[in-house]
Amino acid sequence: ALEVDPTFAAAHMYLGRSYYRDFLDDEARPHLERAKGMNPDSARANNFLAVCLRRIAFRLRHAEAPGTSTDKEWRSLYQRALELHRLAMRIAEENPKRYPWAFSAYAMTLAQAVNEKALWDHDPSMPERNTVLEEALNKVNAVFPIRHTEQSNLIRHVRGLVLGTGAQLEDADSEFVAAIRCLRRNANVRSQKYREKLAEIYFHRGLLGTRPRTAQYRKAI
Repeated sequence: ALEVDPTFAAAHMYLGRSYYRDFLDDEARPHLERAKGMNPDSARANNFLAVCLRRIAFRLRHAEAPGTSTDKEWRSLYQRALELHRLAMRIAEENPKRYPWAFSAYAMTLAQAVNEKALWDHDPSMPERNTVLEEALNKVNAVFPIRHTEQSNLIRHVRGLVLGTGAQLEDADSEFVAAIRCLRRNANVRSQKYREKLAEIYFHRGLLGTRPRTAQYRKAI
């Protein structure tokens, strides 16, 4: 499609998403940046770019080689990702039934940024940590009735991540267990996506320490 029309914003957007779903975030980013530039009021374009930036920020934050990234770089990526998520949510608020993923994606990025301590040094004007996490939880809870059947595993996963980041480990683990149960009951999830989502839940259980870390990381691997 892009060979026929390099200015086709939707093709850039979905090519970018295809790249980052294959964990090729650096290849995804330029396409998603172009899609966002050509269609700045698209909830999907803003959301997809935000998710991509979150993943790049996480990778840079934990880069194996010292000096691969400056402290400022990965923090600013989290900050921009959150700005893009907020724009996607403003668009989505006009029709939350159509864009419920905009709210859960924002909450996941926010919880991860808080867990990485990415926000306050970068932006001293940020509200108190617990206030930020409460906002994230409220966003997820708002869309839970809308997606309680087809994507309840994702929403419970995000709730677990937010609660665990706020040190409510017992409640967080209950949500993670519920997410796993919902995922296993969902017959519409393809086997590759099932394994990917299950691994991500176990990874976050280990990351937040809701269960012995080593065992959860082994399951994720």
